[in-house]
Amino acid sequence: MRIYRWSGFLALPFVVVLAGYFLVETELSPTPALAAPNSVTFPPLDQLEHYTTVRRGITREHMLTSPEALAALKAGQPVPTGTHMVLVDYQSDVLTRYLVGQKIGDGADEWEYCVFH
Repeated sequence: MRIYRWSGFLALPFVVVLAGYFLVETELSPTPALAAPNSVTFPPLDQLEHYTTVRRGITREHMLTSPEALAALKAGQPVPTGTHMVLVDYQSDVLTRYLVGQKIGDGADEWEYCVFH
């Protein structure tokens, strides 16, 4: 009998949490995400050169770029504007996505990125 008397007290914290979840709006409430448009284009993969593969557990990533970009990097020069760097992402040997970076200006940090599924 004593167990039944205390069972109401054990359920009280759960009731309070659920009521707070449904009745109280906080700053932790989800907000819609906004993405800025960018100018990244999907490159012709057959014109890119594979330069490395990374394996981590079930993840396999092939990295590709243009022959001109590889030559510039090997010479210690900046890559040309418009260069694409592509990461082809496989999870458990299933193609998951393409992560594409494209140089959009002359500066070293002028890159934009996009995910293609």
